[in-house]
Amino acid sequence: MALELLTFENVTPTDWCRIQAGLVDDGIHISTDAGQQEANGIRIQWRYDAQSEQLLVQCLKKPLYVPAAMVQSRLKSTFSRLTARS
Repeated sequence: MALELLTFENVTPTDWCRIQAGLVDDGIHISTDAGQQEANGIRIQWRYDAQSEQLLVQCLKKPLYVPAAMVQSRLKSTFSRLTARS
């Protein structure tokens, strides 16, 4: 069962490049503006729209033993950290 869709606003193309580079440290390799990736039984999908500067991220699948709240928290903290401007 898919978890709640996370929406990140005001993500500029520069931010998107920074996010893609930063996710490599978490073992996530994103090279397209939309897609899916699975690791350790957790599948996420993303869609970035440069025109609206909006990034959508959603967990589509997770192991039963991993709490949904933990997955959502990790996604929120990871993408929020990477979208924060210094």
